[in-house]
Amino acid sequence: MSCRESGPPRDVYPCIFPLFPFFMNIAGRKALVIGGGSVALRRTRALLTCGATVTVISPEFHEDFSVLSQIYGENLRLVKKRIEKVKDLDFAGVFIAVLATNNRELNRDLGEQARKAGILVSVSDAPEECSFFFPALVTEGEVAVAVSAGGCPSLTRRLSDRLRAVWSGWVQEAKRGEVIFLD
Repeated sequence: MSCRESGPPRDVYPCIFPLFPFFMNIAGRKALVIGGGSVALRRTRALLTCGATVTVISPEFHEDFSVLSQIYGENLRLVKKRIEKVKDLDFAGVFIAVLATNNRELNRDLGEQARKAGILVSVSDAPEECSFFFPALVTEGEVAVAVSAGGCPSLTRRLSDRLRAVWSGWVQEAKRGEVIFLD
């Protein structure tokens, strides 16, 4: 099955060109994640890996959030609270927002509010409402590469898994000067 057959239709998905890979230093920046499931967990892990200070708000949390909390300490704040309306949330000081609840209407309304406030926003259930997308991130120390397959999560996953298998070795070779780069 091709990506076009398995991915979102092009009239729904906002990108007709490859996504622009944009690396940004988010160390110390305030990130807000709404939702406590597996998608919120993956997004939180990526933000913490890149140095953001993350607050996650949800009435319930995936069990692995406790592991992240032990690893990242005060850089991760878990708030057990149900957000039901836009007025229940304050975006003050937030740089990046991730909306990953199981409530389509809430995600849409919060996303609209975040965009109005000039906040970078990822809406997990509506790519057309996102101002940025989470790529598959492959890292070795400070060296990172991002993988995106234009809205095809299965292809992105396959490519990033293959890259992870060799990335560490490639980075170590390059650091030792063993890799010859061609112009």
